[in-house]
Amino acid sequence: MSTANRITFIDGLRFIAAAMVMLQHYFEHRTGFMTQLVRTLQPGVAGVALFFFVSGFIIPFSVSRGFNPIDFAVRRISRIYPLYLVCLVPFAFYQITGLGFATRPEFDWEKWLAAVLLLSEYVGERPIIGAAWTLPLEFMWYGLFALFVTTCRTDVAKRLELAIAAVAVLALAV
Repeated sequence: MSTANRITFIDGLRFIAAAMVMLQHYFEHRTGFMTQLVRTLQPGVAGVALFFFVSGFIIPFSVSRGFNPIDFAVRRISRIYPLYLVCLVPFAFYQITGLGFATRPEFDWEKWLAAVLLLSEYVGERPIIGAAWTLPLEFMWYGLFALFVTTCRTDVAKRLELAIAAVAVLALAV
């Protein structure tokens, strides 16, 4: 969206969602009242859900200017996947060199392959970056959106409302 067309309250919602996720991560490995409160309320999960709702609101606007599923996929993947790979680099460095560990852990190719392909949770491997569980869901959402828009071009707005609600509820239930 251009700056002129930007919906300003969306930035506020993104900020709230990011703050909720950061709060969750900050208190995950601490003790005390706030830690117990955060563990009970799970603001990080709610923040991730809010990100999905924001995406569900914004992404359909891209259809109004025409839709090319290949361009859409390339844009989404290039915004997310390279940064994820960069985040894996320090973990790989520490595991390969053993620096930062009391004893050097064994390098597990299956675990790393699952992590690079974002399949850890689905093949029974412990994820290298725990917070990456949201990325396969995000890519699934984008894929469903692209599939939906390319197969159901007529009356897209009404169908998108139903699809967005269904996918959001499904994502929250899982």
